[in-house]
Parts: sequence; C-alpha cells; structure tokens
Amino acid sequence: MPTVAQARLSTIQRTIARWENEAVRPGERYQLLLARVYADQGGTTALGPGSDFDQLMTVSALYGIEAARISELRNLVADALTSGTSGLLAFLNPSLTASLVPALADPRHTDEQLIAQLGTAVADLNGRVGAVPFVRLQLGLVPIIESCRALLAGHVPDDLRDQLLSISSTACTLAARLAFETYDDPSSTGSYAEALAAANRLPDPWRRAMVRTSQTMVTLLPLTARRSARNSGRCSSDRAVVERT
Repeated sequence: MPTVAQARLSTIQRTIARWENEAVRPGERYQLLLARVYADQGGTTALGPGSDFDQLMTVSALYGIEAARISELRNLVADALTSGTSGLLAFLNPSLTASLVPALADPRHTDEQLIAQLGTAVADLNGRVGAVPFVRLQLGLVPIIESCRALLAGHVPDDLRDQLLSISSTACTLAARLAFETYDDPSSTGSYAEALAAANRLPDPWRRAMVRTSQTMVTLLPLTARRSARNSGRCSSDRAVVERT
C-alpha cells in the first residue's frame, strides 16, 4: 500500500475536500496522520483540554469514529511525542503550559495568573469526574502535581506560596481518589500523604479536614462493601436453610 507521502498533492486535496464536504470520515492511516499534525501547536506538543488535538478527537467522535479507536489515537500520539517530565506539559491546556514554562525555569516568575490557571485546571478535572475516564483525568493531574512540587521547591513569591500549597493539596487529594477508583491503593495512600503534607503547611485547618474527610470516605467504603457482602452472604445462607426445611 502506498504511503501518504507518496500520494500526489491533488489526490490529498481531493481527499480532504471529501472529509469537509461529504462528511466522509478519514481512513485509519489519515486519522493517525491528522492526530500527529494537530498535536503540534506552534512547534510544541499540545494534547490537553482546549488544544487543537483535543478538539480533533472530539470532532472524530462526531464523524462516527469509535471511542476505542479515539483512545488508541490518543495513546499512540502521546507515546510518540511525550517523554520525560517536560513531556507531561503536553497534557495541559496550551495557555497554562505557556505560563508554566518560564515559572518552572525560575519559580520567582510565578504570578497570580499562573496560580489562577492552576486552580481552574484542577477544578475542571474535578468537575469531569464521572464524565471522563479516570486515566484521562490522571494524565491531566500528573503535570499539575509535578509542577506544584517543582515550584514549591523553589523561590515562589511568599504571598503566593499558600495559594500554591492549597492547589497542590487539592490536586493530590483528587489524585488519591482517582487512584482508589482504579484499585491502586499504594498510589492512593501516597497521594493522600502528599496532600496532607501540603495542608499541614497552611495556617487554616479546614484544608487538613478536607483531606482527612476524603481519605476517611475511601477507607470506609471498602469496609462497608465487605460488611455488605458478608451480610448478603448470611442472608443467602439463611434463605437456603429455609428452602431446604
């Protein structure tokens, strides 16, 4: 089969015109090529919410491309274009990435705008729980948590440090919940510990209470489920005894 690069320009133009005018969905090789092209935003890789790539994936669903195929495209592009800690920024909103890059190079450049963007990003991810696969949410959280760690380890302006600690605590608490939902108990425990460590550095105790409440809920849920299962088992046994008698 000839490659896309071997096709004549006029053929490629006619193919694109069919996608635009006849609602014909691209073939698999074109799907991957388009995903790769749209992932490049101004010379950098951008895969997060609001990026051209993310919008392409949304439009692909409208073209009737199956959810499993869209997930595969996301994974293929992410594996090919992201590596190392810096690659994690590709999963963020492009405007947030643009604000983070200079701050990560020198935390003293952290400003109110960046703090607001980080807070909004965490709130947006939290609002998507139940509507977006947990793995997608985790991919969005990891670069935020890593960025908070890096900024807090540097010389962040004093008047912004508490706000950043609060965002870090909130992000880690959400990460712990998502890890619990994906049956990754060690990661959940570690994220709760990090969330609590950040909360302990804040003067207001309500953040610690929020972390503890979340942790208590996910701790008690499995215990409640086990008790329910045992009670259900007892009821089944009782019914069986009654039926035999």
